Amino acid sequence: MDSLTSLLNRVDIFLVVMARVSGVLLVAPVFSSRNLPTQVKAGLIVLISIIVFMAKHPQMATVTTSIIPFVLLLISELVIGLIIGFASYLIFSVIYIAGQEIDMHIGFAMVNVVDPLSGISVPLVGTFKYMIAILVYLTTNSYNYLFAALFHSYDVIPLLGFQPNKAISTYLIGMFGNVLALSVKLAVPIVGALLVAEVALGIIARTVPQMNVFLVGIPAKIVIGIILLVLILPFYMFFLDMLFETNYSDLLKLIKLMH
Repeated sequence: MDSLTSLLNRVDIFLVVMARVSGVLLVAPVFSSRNLPTQVKAGLIVLISIIVFMAKHPQMATVTTSIIPFVLLLISELVIGLIIGFASYLIFSVIYIAGQEIDMHIGFAMVNVVDPLSGISVPLVGTFKYMIAILVYLTTNSYNYLFAALFHSYDVIPLLGFQPNKAISTYLIGMFGNVLALSVKLAVPIVGALLVAEVALGIIARTVPQMNVFLVGIPAKIVIGIILLVLILPFYMFFLDMLFETNYSDLLKLIKLMH
């Protein structure tokens, strides 16, 4: 009852909290998916906002009731949430980029599917790896990293405490660089093996010219690629675990830069 009274008495604070939570869930992996009904998204935003409000409102300062400053505060909180959510989504870009690289070498470059999250065409292998990543993300409760970062943001960035600066954009650019580096690491085992297979096929073409290497090579690379995808699955799980932990560390550093 006291909690409900606090919520009703400080609706302005609750709306500000909801702005940051909305920003996170609008772009965060899984929660921003088009497959998730709008009603469910809205319910999650309200539920998480209530939890954050109940846990953090005693330490939150009173906000202005003037319209323009209040709207600016809402926008500021929304931007904080969008930055946190976007940074958390970057980890899944690693998987798509690696999948695109693998598809180019395995022979699936022209076979794309539609990503339900973004609505754009994405690589076949990237989609396969993405689905596994989502499964691991949910079953291992790795989404708790996102919520932990969200809760931590209120300790580091209080209301009216957001300080836009160059360091934020610089760090995000650095995260893009890490995405490319990690995607290369993820793709290297399969791409490397396929390059070796292409060299072997080239040698066969020179030594046995009567063989139609083109007809043999395409299915051979597909078979090799699929076998390698299955073989590296256990290592992929370890890679995902490392990826989620690294992203959590990046989120904490990024949040610190916003104050």
